Formats: sequence, C-alpha cells, structure tokens
Amino acid sequence: MRPSLLFGLFSPVSVLPGVGPKTAALLEKLCGPLIIDALWHLPFEVEERKSYPSIYATPHKALASLIVTVKSHVPAKTSGRPYKVLCHDGTSEMMLVFFNSFKDYLEKALPVGEQRLISGVMEKQFGQAQMVHPQHIGVPEDLPQWVGVHPVYPLTASLHKKTFAQVIKSAMTLLSPLPEWIPDNVLKEKGWPSWDEAIFAIHHPKTQEDISATSPAHQRLAFDEILAYQLMLKCVKHTQETEQGIFIKGTGQYVQSVIKSLPFALTQGQEEVLAEIQQDLESPKKMVRLLQGDVGSGKTVVALLAMLSVVEAGYQAVFLAPTDILAQQHYATLQNWCKDLPLSLGLFTGSVGVKARRENTEKLKTGEIAIAIGTHALLEDDIQFKNLGLVIIDEQHRFGVSQRSTLIGKGSKCNVLAMTATPIPRTMALTLYGEIDISTLTEKPAYRQPIDTRTLPLTKLPDIYDGMKRILEKGEQIYWVCPLIEESEVLNLGHVEKRFSELKAIFEDKVAFLHGRLRSQEKERIMGEFKKGRVQVLVSTTVIEVGMDVPNATVMVIEHAERFGLFQLHQLRGRVGRGHKPSSCLLLYDQPLSITAKKRLQTLRETNDGFKIAEEDLKLRGSGDLLGTRQSGLPTFHFFRFDTHSGLLTLAYQYSQKIVDDMLKIGSLDPTFKCLLYLFSHQDSLIYLKSG
Repeated sequence: MRPSLLFGLFSPVSVLPGVGPKTAALLEKLCGPLIIDALWHLPFEVEERKSYPSIYATPHKALASLIVTVKSHVPAKTSGRPYKVLCHDGTSEMMLVFFNSFKDYLEKALPVGEQRLISGVMEKQFGQAQMVHPQHIGVPEDLPQWVGVHPVYPLTASLHKKTFAQVIKSAMTLLSPLPEWIPDNVLKEKGWPSWDEAIFAIHHPKTQEDISATSPAHQRLAFDEILAYQLMLKCVKHTQETEQGIFIKGTGQYVQSVIKSLPFALTQGQEEVLAEIQQDLESPKKMVRLLQGDVGSGKTVVALLAMLSVVEAGYQAVFLAPTDILAQQHYATLQNWCKDLPLSLGLFTGSVGVKARRENTEKLKTGEIAIAIGTHALLEDDIQFKNLGLVIIDEQHRFGVSQRSTLIGKGSKCNVLAMTATPIPRTMALTLYGEIDISTLTEKPAYRQPIDTRTLPLTKLPDIYDGMKRILEKGEQIYWVCPLIEESEVLNLGHVEKRFSELKAIFEDKVAFLHGRLRSQEKERIMGEFKKGRVQVLVSTTVIEVGMDVPNATVMVIEHAERFGLFQLHQLRGRVGRGHKPSSCLLLYDQPLSITAKKRLQTLRETNDGFKIAEEDLKLRGSGDLLGTRQSGLPTFHFFRFDTHSGLLTLAYQYSQKIVDDMLKIGSLDPTFKCLLYLFSHQDSLIYLKSG
C-alpha cells in the first residue's frame, strides 16, 4: 500500500483549486493525470520580468510589467483583423493587440478609465509602443507576482502559462519532508538538499543554472530516480533467482528439420543466442531473457526455433505481436518454415472470423495447436492453453504491464523471451535492465542487402518522380512514408492523402495508401495486393515501421524525415533491402534544418549499423527522450540523463545492492525504501520486469 505521506501527491490534478475538467484533460495530455506528474514536469529556462516606471522608459523587446490606464477600445472593422485597446500612463501611449479574442471579455478585463497591470513583451516601432496578447492582465496589486525571475515550462496548446504556474503553486502546498533514503555523508559530500527542498528549488529558480541538470537539486533528484530504478531491478533479480521454472529439453528433431530446410544458413550470432536460450530452458530457474537485435538481424527465426524446442518437449508456445499486420505476417512466415512438421499453428487476431476463432480457441485448449501467434486477442479470458511453456513477446515495449502479466499468467512457471528491434548501448542496457539476461544479435544474414541512403530537399520531388518511373519499369516496389494522414492546420507537413493523390495521378492503379485508421480487412487487402506486386507504390504512415517483409520492395522514401526520430528512421529503412536486389532509402527534408536534424540525417547516411545509430541517438537525445522512448519502449526518466549523470550510476548500483543485502538479513525492505519505490511508481514495475 502506498505510504500515507504520498497520498496527496498521487491525487488527481482535478482536486487542485481552479482545475476543472478541461484543464485536467490538458494537464494529463501534457504530463499526466496526477499531481506528482505536474511536479515532475520541469522548466526549461527562466525569464526575468521587470517593472518599468513608464511606457517611454520600457526598452524594445523587454519582458515588462506596467501599470497603465485604459483609454479606449478599437474593435476590428473587418473579420480577421485584430482587436485593439489603447492605454496610457499620463505621458505615453501603447496599443494592446489581440487576435481571435472576445469583445465582451476584453471590455470586462480592460474597463475604460481604470488602471490595470499589463505584463508581456513590449514592442516599439516607428514611435508606436504595442504589446501583442499580454501574458497577464490584472489589477495593480498583482505587480509583486509579475516581476522578478520565473520558470518557463514547455506547454501544450490551450494551456496558459499562468494556469500551469498556479497548478505548480497549489501542488507545492502538498510537499512534505519524506524519510531520507540517502546517507548523511553522501548528502554532505555532494552538497545535495533534501527531496522536498530539491523539488521546491527546481520550480523556484533564481538563475538558469538553478534548473540545469548539473544543479545540486537536479542531481539529487536524478540520483533518487536512478537509485529507485536500480533498487527495483535488484529486488526483481532476487525474486527471479528464487523462482522455479520448468525444465524443458527437446529432442532437437523439429529444430534440426527446420534449420535444414531454411533457404539460408544461421549466423554465428543466431546459433550462440539459441544456445543461451536452450541453456535457460534446461535450467531449473524461470527464463526471463531479452533478445535485442537490429532490424533484419534474424530474431524471428530464433524465436521459432526456441518455440520448437518447447514443443518437442510436449509444451505449447505463444508468440505475441503488437499489430494485426505483423501477426499475420509472422503466422504466414512460420507456417511456411514449419510446413513439413507434424504440428499445428493457430492465428489469433481481431480480424479472424467468429467461427475460425472459436475452433482455434478449442484446439488451443486441448493442445492440438502447438504454437499460437496473435495480437491482443490472445489476452481474452476465453484463451486457455493446455500446457504453456514459453511466451515470446515481439516488440515488447508496445504492451503494458497488465497485458504481459495476463498472457504469462495463462501458464504455470512458463519461460519468457521478450524481443526488441531497438539495439541498446551497453551503458544504457546495464542501467535499464541491470543483471537481467540479455542476448544480442549484431550480425545480419549474408543475403541481406546494404541500403544506399541519400538525403534530398523536398524541392527535388519532380526528379524523384522521374526516378520512380524507372524503378517501377523494372518491376520493383516502393514505400512512401508520410508523417500525417490528413492535412494539418498546425503543421505544414506531407500527408498520406495529398501524396497519394499526386502519385495516383502519375502512376494510376499502381498506387495504394495505408494507415492505422483503416479497418483490419482493408489493411489486409492492401497489404496482400502489395505483397503480390499488384500494387507497386505503397503510400503509408509509420504503420509499416516494423514487421513488413516484401523482398521485392527496393526503395523507401521518407517525407519530412527531419520530423522523425533517428531510430524510427532506421526502422523504416529496414523495410527495404530484404531481398537480393540493391535497395535505397531517400530521406526528404524541408529547409532550413536544425543542427540536430542535420546530424540525425547525416548519421543515417553514414551507417546502417543499428548499434552505432543507437549510440548516436543516445548522444543526440541525451538531455531528453532516450532513443525516443515512445517508439523504442525504453523507460522515461524525468531527471536522470545519461550524458550528464552517468557518474551517479556506480554509486546507485552499489548502494542499491547494499539495500538489498540488508533486506535479506532482516527479511523485509525498510519502509524508507518502500517510500522511494512508490514515489517513482516502481511497485508496478516489479510485475513488469517479472513478466519480461
């Protein structure tokens, strides 16, 4: 149970004064639904707001707070023009300018003849002073709150900075000292404040240095975060070491039969990983292993051979995939590889008909189906196994804690193999997974083709269209990936519908488009047409990011590549080069490019090595989202940053080990450290890591 000291912090933001349903929804979108989520949302800079004695004395572009008298309102004469309010201070005048504003509100907020506090950016041009959309309009008594140094937070559309500032102010009232989990000598040596003092300091900076990752407050919170993570890993490792598994030793008959029939030879890396998995299966301990491998490194065949070892020993295996398209492709591939074996495979997806699903469900329950391949449909209550021995979770990060636990709970002490196409740098792997067993596939099968990667500005579209004609004349196929489905009023980016229309006009019925909003049956139909070669150009969103395997597709075009994460670009590129023909990837960008975007595209041009890309991604994202956690599944740290706080890793690792050693001596975990785990929500992560 969560310690009572944390009850307030883990309450919904809606309990705070002035936070209604609309604001609560915006806050949840920005940082999360709880008060603690708001406190974890950090400022990225500070701004200094000054008070000036007069409009005349206020410099151009100054962030100023002024007390003025409202002189008159100047409503817009025509639609689309700004609403203006003329103000003065007895010596000078300035114009307040508003777009898309409500007349009634402005007349009430800025009554003619009365004094008001106005705070915002002053602009002076040709002798005219103006302030566009003041950040605050209030009474003169508000002045002390609108001068001095203030934090600036990244916000979402429609959430005003003043609203968020009030949320933080209210949340601060719920802060209270927590039992100290860091030894006094470490606090003294590092010069770190207590936990509540650190949170207060982060949200009340006096200088830019106060919110930097190297400030004492930020370092303290970073250590807390990585200590909690390491402690959770240690506790899980201890649980695994004492948890009994199933002893599984196959005959090798099915495995050797498939290996001999494959149209390619296993790489040395695949053979080594298979040996590691087999050793785990024959161990009395439950296997919980992560298999990481670059795009196209051959994880699927390793997964199949592992499942066959289990089936040989009389158990069932299940292969969980994140999407219908991926599950169907795995099913077709595994069916083909196993066509000469006396065993049955079953497909479980949302698009399987009611009758077929009922039959498959019964066959799975009786053990007639030895290997089940499917999506979230496998998690339904009526899905039961006769004797489940191995759970394989593909693209493991795409499934939640409860989903993994539900599937694993369908067996007794069954083994778990989680797979990811995101190679994790060694430093990060040790931090994120601790001592959990990790297998890595680094080499690609010999038949995989290198991919020629080029960058081109979007102004070269006519030349690209000409090049596509030559590719299609050779009978080859092309992916064209866009970042958005429809026209966006916010972002002027390429989108599937527009690009599909343009390409359709040129290449006619050779073009189709695919995106996540289509019904499953329609996705299947389009993909079937593309795989058969009847469609040669597939315009798509990132729904094809993983799992698509069409050997005849030789060109990947990624529009607005500067908008994608580095590893996402690498995964998209991995959809081509899967056959025996030379392949290429065109990264189309819009100018001007930021320094980070240039570096990202340059990295893709220079290497096809996913591990080098992962290392570079770590450098580029060091101060933010690690490898693009939303696309790679790696945990998001609020405070800890690999580029800045790597020196804290050893200390956290050693201290967490001491905590666990002490726990084993006394038979329970000290309540102080339970408080730490609950603070960073790792009581649920214990289940998460037990389930792979």
